[in-house]
Amino acid sequence: MQRIFYSLIQYVNYVPYFRETCGSSFLHHACHDIPSESNSFLSMAIDFAAQVKIGLRVLTCPVPDQLPTIYRTLGENYNERVLPSIIHETLKAVVSQYNASQLITQREAVSREVRKILTERAANFNIALDDVSITSLTFGKEFTAAIEAKQVAAQEAERAKFVVEKAEQDKRSAIIRAQVGYRFPRVSEYENDFNAIHQVDRGKDLYLMGLV
Repeated sequence: MQRIFYSLIQYVNYVPYFRETCGSSFLHHACHDIPSESNSFLSMAIDFAAQVKIGLRVLTCPVPDQLPTIYRTLGENYNERVLPSIIHETLKAVVSQYNASQLITQREAVSREVRKILTERAANFNIALDDVSITSLTFGKEFTAAIEAKQVAAQEAERAKFVVEKAEQDKRSAIIRAQVGYRFPRVSEYENDFNAIHQVDRGKDLYLMGLV
């Protein structure tokens, strides 16, 4: 993205182009074509026992009518002189408001908070921020190992819970089967009784018919 603007330069020796072509001190009407500059940073902050590494992409552009002041006070490499320190301080301040899990689950909120604070800080140096985005979020080896161990422990606990619940369910099923068997004794007993009664009745019929 480019911005074209006009400005009156009183001390032209602050801008390299005018220093070479126009002299040191007079009013000059000029047209500048300034592109936004992309900057990538990897900053480290401390979240309790977790070492957090945050990759940040920042798109900057100098405030048009403050360009002479920027060159006079900060020089041509104003981004390199300003951004690293304010980014590190901002990230450290924002990260301290969240725990490790929140940094992961609320990444968009963290990014918005970082952008808000950075925009305010950069404005003090006449630098505008067109975009701020978190490109990476990683934790130290010890913290990562602890998270993995916690996940494994959680899985083991869930598995143990399932085993206990299954054992309890099997126990309840066995009790129910026993109760059903007690209330309704053995089907074979009923079958034997029925067959005995049937045989007696049949014997009576045969006797009456004179067949026995």
